[in-house]
Amino acid sequence: AGFALFALLLTGVGAFGYYGLSTLGERIEALYASNTTPLIRVASVRAHSLRIRMNLWRAQVEASPQATAQAEKDIAASRAAIEDAWARYYPNGITSPRERELATQINASLQELLPENDKVLTLLRAENYAAAKEYQDANVAAQADRLNELIDKAISDNAAQAEAAVKESSGMTKTILLMAALLIAAGILLSLVIATLLTRGVTKPLDKALHIATDVSKGKLGQPVVVDTQDEIRRVIDALKLMDEKLSATVEEGARQAGEVGASMQEVIRVINKMSDIIGEIVV
Repeated sequence: AGFALFALLLTGVGAFGYYGLSTLGERIEALYASNTTPLIRVASVRAHSLRIRMNLWRAQVEASPQATAQAEKDIAASRAAIEDAWARYYPNGITSPRERELATQINASLQELLPENDKVLTLLRAENYAAAKEYQDANVAAQADRLNELIDKAISDNAAQAEAAVKESSGMTKTILLMAALLIAAGILLSLVIATLLTRGVTKPLDKALHIATDVSKGKLGQPVVVDTQDEIRRVIDALKLMDEKLSATVEEGARQAGEVGASMQEVIRVINKMSDIIGEIVV
């Protein structure tokens, strides 16, 4: 029963450990998918939108077809990166109503801002740099600032969700560690109890067997022996008990036969004495 309980406890520890690790793994995966990845996507959108804005300003400052061509090339790459990152995030990567609300506003802002950037590029291609600057300052800058504000809110919202998830995972980790420590402590305690019981179960019968052997060696035969075990030690004690009984019977039989021999010798001596008396009378 003790071994069965110990095995059951070990199974419980293993099952609980597996459950805890699986749960933590799922939490980490969910944290990455629902918070870390959105942060990366949204941050990428902001970085490339700022890059587009910077390229437009640089083309206006340099005021040359070559600068415009380079800006147009860089803006095309940034726009492709924005579209890719945003498609990976919106709408399937959203995990909360608040996040969806912000993402919807960001999406609307992007749909307004990107065409406005194209209008600035059109003016730059026409080498109308002053008009391009004026249009950007009047129309594009405010929309770009609005987009950055929305992205900042989305990043803050995802960061807050990530922080809450980390705290929850930390609490779960502490609970798992506490339960594991309790189960391990219970296992150690149970091991000590089982070891103590096993030690007593072995040493007590062995002491009894040693006592029987000592009595036999001292000639104390026929001592009562009570056997209360059901294992190999019982067989040893039974053998010692049988040896004691046989030795006792042998000694008793020897004593009985010795008594009979003594009685016979006394009878012989009596007869011899009687014959001696008769012979003495005849001689006289």
